[in-house]
Amino acid sequence: MAKGALMSIHHAPAARPSVELVAASVLDIPFIFGLLQEGSTTGVFSDRYLSSAGIWRSFRSIALACVRNAVRRRRVEGLWLIRGEDADHGFAWVQRTPDEQEVYCIDMISLDQQARGKGLGTAAVMALQQKIGPQASLIALCTPYAKTMRALLRGSGFKRNKQSLVVPDSNHGIDLYHWRHAA
Repeated sequence: MAKGALMSIHHAPAARPSVELVAASVLDIPFIFGLLQEGSTTGVFSDRYLSSAGIWRSFRSIALACVRNAVRRRRVEGLWLIRGEDADHGFAWVQRTPDEQEVYCIDMISLDQQARGKGLGTAAVMALQQKIGPQASLIALCTPYAKTMRALLRGSGFKRNKQSLVVPDSNHGIDLYHWRHAA
């Protein structure tokens, strides 16, 4: 190479990690509940989960979702473990919206500390996007302080509605994000 010539190094793009969405069972409750508590104390989830009533309500909801997973094998909705190549790294909670036939809401998504920033959240959202039918869509509600969640949604093709929702009995706005299969 000639003196002073620039050398170009091309890096192959990093492979996207693969994840599998596995229906959570009752045995997974401690793992899921631990992530929920961690998210509440670090400010990712709403403070309402920290109150004693909120903790028990959340525990009951998680337990019921696990039992429903065992009784009914749902195609999209349910409580899903985010399983990587080596272990379970988080969970996603998806429910069908009561008003809409083919609209599913990502109620929660959480990853353990070691899995964050490695593309597992994006891979999990992409797996959910593949799970729903071509006529269905996904929505997610996002609080103003959940910067990581907003970035995850935007990076996964979700669009923010122009009008935020206002939570009753508070002055907090919640952004609504929406995703639909490309036409």
